Amino acid sequence: MTRAAQVVGLAKVAPIPHVQVARAVSKVVEKAGEVLTGDIIVIRGKVYRRVALGSKAKDGFMLEPVDVEAHLNPIGIGIGLAGAALAALLGIIAWKGVKINLPLGGGYEIGGLKDALAEREQEKEQEADDRLNANCDSLEVRWNRLRSDPWWWLNPFVVGELQAIERDARLLGCAWIS
Repeated sequence: MTRAAQVVGLAKVAPIPHVQVARAVSKVVEKAGEVLTGDIIVIRGKVYRRVALGSKAKDGFMLEPVDVEAHLNPIGIGIGLAGAALAALLGIIAWKGVKINLPLGGGYEIGGLKDALAEREQEKEQEADDRLNANCDSLEVRWNRLRSDPWWWLNPFVVGELQAIERDARLLGCAWIS
């Protein structure tokens, strides 16, 4: 206890627990920063490069040594590899999808891009078949369904589809198209 504390009559107070935790965490973070930024393995070597002795080819050349160093940090490399593995896993899940079964039955299924692309291809084939078997009434229904969206003119896919419907309707000689 300090002399000033004795004079004022203050007793020695124990440190607050959350301050101790903060100090411990800051020490751990500081050590982790030193480990992650420090070079743990240093590889040294020599490489010889060709140096001309004069300005002309007949003057010859000599081999001059150059020192080379490689600084490696296995912990940083390990963290990078773990990040790459996690990114690869997320990529596979995004492509194939995932199915989560719950222990009491049921579950969740999230389709991947692979399934979505297959469905889109089937829809395109179905639309192509519909176009071949189209009549004026079905074309008009599709036209009105696409035009019901007030922002249809902002979507280039919808505009392209409307143009295809209009072309097919003109070929069939539909009265509703002007």
